[in-house]
Amino acid sequence: MTNTAGDPLLALNLEMMEQESAGNRDYFDALLAPEFAVRRGDLRTVVGRDAFLGSVSESTRRDTEDFEVVLSTDTLAVVRRWR
Repeated sequence: MTNTAGDPLLALNLEMMEQESAGNRDYFDALLAPEFAVRRGDLRTVVGRDAFLGSVSESTRRDTEDFEVVLSTDTLAVVRRWR
């Protein structure tokens, strides 16, 4: 498991991956801002809040190893795998 000590943004992102794999729509409905958008793992597809919530369903556990979060602006973070 990636060490998240001292990095609450990374810890949140890893928790989001776990909750998405568990299909926990209620978690995301309470968490996400109305303006939420995410670029999916294929690095091309961008979805908004409603499309994201509609796609959350139980799935294979996501690999949460070796990730880092890079803040690009006050409101944009990029999550990337570094291995």
